[in-house]
Amino acid sequence: MVKIEIVESSTEQHDYLLSHGSLAKIPDKGRNGTVNLPCLREDLVNGRLDQYRGSWVAYHKGVLCGESSEGRGLYEAAWTYYGKSNLTVFRVPKGRETLEDALCEAIGPV
Repeated sequence: MVKIEIVESSTEQHDYLLSHGSLAKIPDKGRNGTVNLPCLREDLVNGRLDQYRGSWVAYHKGVLCGESSEGRGLYEAAWTYYGKSNLTVFRVPKGRETLEDALCEAIGPV
């Protein structure tokens, strides 16, 4: 299992979760986890997830808050650190995959 590091900034990081302090500096995009999928779509379209193609990303209340090569490990670390509510972990599509191809592997409410 990959070790997930708690960090202050996601710049050039892999296998990370943003600290509570760092996450608090980013405005929530919604009150619950229903905003996670629309925010993932927006981040994909705008190229903000290009560096994470094929890996897993965590969203909490619509905010990208973590990344790892292991989806289940990222979900468990995020669930332990942030709590289960408003949390979803997605695999970022790679190559010719579409978002719909990767969504069947999402962990948490979509």
